Amino acid sequence: MSTNFSPGSGHTPLGPVSLIAFSATFAWGLSATYVLFETELFWMPTLALICTLSAPIAILRSLLDLAIRKTREAIANTPSTRHGSARWASLGDFARLRKRRSGPFWGALDGKPLFIEYEANALTVAPAGAGKTISVVVPQLLSIKGAMVVSDLKCELAPMTKRARQRMGQPVHCLNPSRLNVDILGEPDAYNPLSILHDDWMHSPDDMVADAMGMAHQLHPEPATKTDNSFFREGSRNLITFAMLWEVIDKGESATLSGCLRLLRDPDRLREALYAASVSEVLSGELADRANDFLEKLNNGDTRQIESFREGAVQSLAIFSASGRIADSVSRSTFRFRDLKTTLATVFIIGDATRSKVYEPWVGLVMWCAMLEIKRCRMHDNAVTFLLDEGTNFRVDGLPQKMTEARGSGVRFHFITQELEEVKRVYGPAALDVVLSQTEIQQFFASRSPGTLDMLSRRLGNATVKADNYAMGGYKPHRSTSETGRPLLLPDEIRQLRDCLLFAHGKPPALVEKVGFHEVYPWNRRGYVGTNPLHGMRLKGRTRLRL
Repeated sequence: MSTNFSPGSGHTPLGPVSLIAFSATFAWGLSATYVLFETELFWMPTLALICTLSAPIAILRSLLDLAIRKTREAIANTPSTRHGSARWASLGDFARLRKRRSGPFWGALDGKPLFIEYEANALTVAPAGAGKTISVVVPQLLSIKGAMVVSDLKCELAPMTKRARQRMGQPVHCLNPSRLNVDILGEPDAYNPLSILHDDWMHSPDDMVADAMGMAHQLHPEPATKTDNSFFREGSRNLITFAMLWEVIDKGESATLSGCLRLLRDPDRLREALYAASVSEVLSGELADRANDFLEKLNNGDTRQIESFREGAVQSLAIFSASGRIADSVSRSTFRFRDLKTTLATVFIIGDATRSKVYEPWVGLVMWCAMLEIKRCRMHDNAVTFLLDEGTNFRVDGLPQKMTEARGSGVRFHFITQELEEVKRVYGPAALDVVLSQTEIQQFFASRSPGTLDMLSRRLGNATVKADNYAMGGYKPHRSTSETGRPLLLPDEIRQLRDCLLFAHGKPPALVEKVGFHEVYPWNRRGYVGTNPLHGMRLKGRTRLRL
């Protein structure tokens, strides 16, 4: 029997079992001839020793060759960053940002709950049916411990989470003009926007006109797309401003927007108010100047212009008609938003999906007042979170600018919309860039918009990947590898995602699992979260996370 261990061959013709048997045979021969080392037959034990050691050396050499080959293959198959360095975030990337059960809940990453705080603003983009209510909105209401102002246009969030917010020790105020689900929510609260102007009249008259002009701009805003009718819109706003100033000065704390509407609807009463105000010295003569301006147009026979202004003002205030449900809700103030800076509380602004054209302007006005009161409050004890669910179904004048100023005034916004294009529709094309630049955390569910899909694919960036190439030569194909760049996810892959993308604090993007509140203990305990009145049944699911 002979062996062949050719240098550099990297293999032996014998298998490992045969090599071991071969080595063992010569080891036995070595033990039998060991005594011959001191004789003339020393070559026999020497040969046995060489043959005994040759097998282990061959096996060791084969193992070293295999290790070198595997190392080279691993190096060859490991992409460089030549064509891009994009990657997915791991739980370790958020180690310093995670706040267990003390911040907003965003889902699960690597099987662990992901709580990440933010100081400025957040954005969630989720089309209809993506599960944002059960996996984003309700979990946020269950996890954020601070004061909150929440838009609830379909009256589903308040019935589900009021009890949970109260268990946090917070009073809950429900602005609910339609008295929906009063058996769960109790008697509705009320808030009079003119309370802001009455405060100015009592304590800071220098701010009264500016606040009235801002409120008029909220009630009669400029459209997102500029048109040529800005002159008439400005005239209607000036008339609304005058009506609010006159009502507050004339009636004091009992002034309401319904009273402003009645004044504007009655030309004779309006003319009397203008004449009375024209000789008033209040507000350093500002009220008289405004009244005289309108009277001059009337006395010059320019009634068509005044009527255009008046009709526009009446249309904007029509939602506060005394016969409607909103009139009672704005007739008084049972609480003030500024108190949220010193006392933790939750306010739900509840709309009515069956009367959206009437309720959405009211929701926008109340939100505008809430932001003004809280921003103006000099107490910085508590940060207030504005959870703007269906944020493009109502309009808050100057919201993009307010987001840029939020951090310094103890306010943060979580803006939730179905598509980014809706932001452009409501606030104008330039507003979208502001919203994207002013949000620390951005969460995207599988989108259906081609523009959003392309933007997300570009934003995820490119990763360097290895590509296998095969060439036919002789009887066997030859394999080689090369590097190329590829988007982390293609637009169509994003469209088919079951989970969501999370961009947070400049970290690499994270692919976060959607987890509904009904899959998290203790949120899924019976009675912890109320039943959604729109569905009428309690959600059930296996527990995926335990807090």
